[in-house]
Amino acid sequence: LFFTMAPATDKMETDTDSKKDMTSKDYYFDSYSHFGIHEEMLKDEVRTSQYRRAIEHNRQNIEGKVVLDIGCGTGILSMICARAGASQVTAVDGSSAIAAVAGDVVAENSLAKAIEVRSGLIEKEGTLPEGYECDVIVSEWMGYCLLYESMLLSVLHARDKYLRQGGCVLPDIARILVAGCDDSCISLAFWDDVEGFSMKTVGKKILEKDMQSKAHVMNVPGGSIVTSKALVNEMDLCKISAEDAKAFTSEFELRQLEGGDKAGRKMQALVIWFDTLFSKNCCPEEVTLTTSPEHEKTHWAQTLLVLPEPVDLGERTLKCRLAFEQHSDDYRGLHLVLEYGFQKSSKDGSYPHAAQYELV
Repeated sequence: LFFTMAPATDKMETDTDSKKDMTSKDYYFDSYSHFGIHEEMLKDEVRTSQYRRAIEHNRQNIEGKVVLDIGCGTGILSMICARAGASQVTAVDGSSAIAAVAGDVVAENSLAKAIEVRSGLIEKEGTLPEGYECDVIVSEWMGYCLLYESMLLSVLHARDKYLRQGGCVLPDIARILVAGCDDSCISLAFWDDVEGFSMKTVGKKILEKDMQSKAHVMNVPGGSIVTSKALVNEMDLCKISAEDAKAFTSEFELRQLEGGDKAGRKMQALVIWFDTLFSKNCCPEEVTLTTSPEHEKTHWAQTLLVLPEPVDLGERTLKCRLAFEQHSDDYRGLHLVLEYGFQKSSKDGSYPHAAQYELV
């Protein structure tokens, strides 16, 4: 009826005795030492092709430049940069196991002179040599709901410490967007009529037990969207501070879509997706990587926040406020607070409805 994709940091082993002393950070990097995750990302044609296009169609950003690839994985972006003419690429990964594999892949493709692979945390002294500077930072840092895994903070740390004045971060713009969708996004309508019998009670139990309070990573059908879309946040990665990336709040409005079969369909959930841009600020040929439910699927899918009760918008405007912050118990997770209603309180600006969600 619905599914939740396991975050890429979920364990792929059950040998708890050998791993019981690992921290959450250890689990994170250990999970990325497994090839299945990297295969999934490499097979994501939208992801890989848009990065390749952005680099190869804007060679002037790369040719003759020193490039830092953060979270290099198997080294695909480093090799594309080397092929585009980078004078030197330093590929860094927090997993020693996958960094070793990346070094072998680089050697396999006769690129060892152009690419140096280093293992370690980008924030840790000694991962890069003293005095290191780069012209370009390239990274595929995005997680579910854009910010899951908090890898953006590593990119911003590297920007502030290693990027030369006038250098660029690729991609350089990240946007979080939302829209309202009806219950077809979670297939609850199935329970309205099962062989001529109403089983709405089952649907309601599913909604109460499994869907609320948790943010669900899933592919949301584009046809389930029933409202206008709204921009929650736009980040300029060449300028934004780490503090502003850790937590933020945004207000926006949603309106019922008109025409076709959209009218009259109630809003049951809020769907969140992101776009990252290699924008004209840095690239003569702008390239956008989108995870919109109305475009080709990616391994990031979308993130769904199911409302406690459906909302009938009609011709009214739904006012919303959405807060993002790091999870208090798992710094790579997210805590989201959604407030909404047709009118805000004139006294304190509060909304009549609110719900909290976790993505861990």
